[in-house]
Amino acid sequence: MNLKITFSELQNLVLHKTGKEILLTAKDGNTINILYHQTIHIPIVGERLVEANVNATIDKFENGTLYLTYECPMGIELILKGILTIMKNSGIANLIETAANSQVIIHLSAIDKVQTALEYINVQSVLVEQDGINIHGILL
Repeated sequence: MNLKITFSELQNLVLHKTGKEILLTAKDGNTINILYHQTIHIPIVGERLVEANVNATIDKFENGTLYLTYECPMGIELILKGILTIMKNSGIANLIETAANSQVIIHLSAIDKVQTALEYINVQSVLVEQDGINIHGILL
């Protein structure tokens, strides 16, 4: 069984949930490039468009948990670490965990609907394709 989630679906979901527009592109079979533009005001200088560019690599999916490693410029990494810390201290603390070497662990099985789906599907692989993410699984 294959489940395909297109980048446009994910981009629309992020826009709907956060009001932020992102661009997702495939870098290779395991890596997604995430691009975000933000206009910031710098005193005396004025408005500037800042680009946040993050590569997220899917390391593995195991027992309902997704292991990602991210790579980005140092300034963006500091912002990302701050966001991850805020998320860990919020109501979704059981969902996200950070580890050494820029690794993020997402416990998808902590989401009730995902856990229910995983009771019927054994996920074999999660691959990044040109237009989205392909999840291959076997029905139990």
